[in-house]
Amino acid sequence: MRINWGTGLFIFFTCFVLTLGFILYKSRQIDNSLVVDKYYDQDLKYQSHYDKIQNLKNTGKDVVVTFLKEQSEVNISFPHSRGSQISGSILMYKASDKGQDLSLPFELINDSLYQFSTKTLSKGKWKIKLDYSADGIAYYKEEDIYL
Repeated sequence: MRINWGTGLFIFFTCFVLTLGFILYKSRQIDNSLVVDKYYDQDLKYQSHYDKIQNLKNTGKDVVVTFLKEQSEVNISFPHSRGSQISGSILMYKASDKGQDLSLPFELINDSLYQFSTKTLSKGKWKIKLDYSADGIAYYKEEDIYL
C-alpha cells in the first residue's frame, strides 16, 4: 500500500502534536520543590557563609563525620578542645525529596562528640550541613554520606 504525501503529512503532524502533548503533560508532573526557598536572601548572605567555611580551614583541623552502619548512627567529632562550648544545627539534606529534610539543633558543653540515630531516615545519599559556633566563632561544614 502506498501512502500519498497528504496522508503522510497528516500522520507526521498528528504524531508531532501527540508528542508535544505528552511532553507537556509529563512536564506538569515534575515536582520543582527542590529549588531553595528565598534564594536571593541566601545569595546576599554568601560572604558570611564563606567566612564560616574559611574559619574551619584556619583551625588546621577538620570536623570528622562517620556513619556507623551496624548501630545506624552518625558520629560527628568536632576539632575543638574539650572545654569548648559548641552549639548550632545539623541539617540532613535529601536532594531527591525536600520533605525528608531534617534539622537537628544541638549544644555540647565540655564534649566534642555528637551522635544521632539514623533509623528513621530513608536509605540513599544525604548531605550533612553543619552550621555551628565554638567559643564565639562561627563554622560551617558539608559532607555527603550514604545510608
